[in-house]
Amino acid sequence: MPLNAGRYATYNGVGKEPMKAPLIRYRCTKPEHQHTAKRPSDTMTIHERSWAYCPYDVRAQEHLWSIADPNAPELLVRGPVDPPALG
Repeated sequence: MPLNAGRYATYNGVGKEPMKAPLIRYRCTKPEHQHTAKRPSDTMTIHERSWAYCPYDVRAQEHLWSIADPNAPELLVRGPVDPPALG
């Protein structure tokens, strides 16, 4: 089942429509990462300009990223939010 199945997005704050396309392109398939961490953890990150999901914890090391859905969009990643310090 796709990771985004049954999810809804709100457009302009009015009503709900089913998502037209999946958002998650990568999923960690490392066997040791296929269970939920016993402590609070982050499961979403950005990998190669797309959303990525690890059921265990994205802060863990040595992920094995596989394409979950090749139709997921690439993210438009901008440069640093804060301008570089001068002098």
